[in-house]
Amino acid sequence: MKRNLLVTTADENYIDAAKQFFASAYFNSGWQGDYMLLSCGINEKKLQWFKDRGIFVKKCEPLAPVGYKNRWAASNINKIYLFQEEMKHWGKVLFFDADTIIRASLDGLLRVKSIVSTYPSLNRTKIREHIVK
Repeated sequence: MKRNLLVTTADENYIDAAKQFFASAYFNSGWQGDYMLLSCGINEKKLQWFKDRGIFVKKCEPLAPVGYKNRWAASNINKIYLFQEEMKHWGKVLFFDADTIIRASLDGLLRVKSIVSTYPSLNRTKIREHIVK
């Protein structure tokens, strides 16, 4: 059986948030799968913290143009790397933004058989499912 993967993305501005994310997943959810950081422009010395804890680090080439300024950090565009062929190595891939704090088990999400995303609307979160055929 393939292992599952928990992923977030970060650049230099979100290193501490990514550390907090992985710590909350480990201590609060009891996650038994693998962990991965999609790294965007983080130097090797700072990446060592993740590697020392067994977190896979995938260095991503920035996909946003130089000087990109928008509502989201340029590293967030790197979510597109989740659809690369190498991600098929894992059974399920769960992605969360680095500023997420995990407070309970993620096991229920592993039963979902489609691509699921959340988005804020009227100060509450709605779930939207896109069936993959």
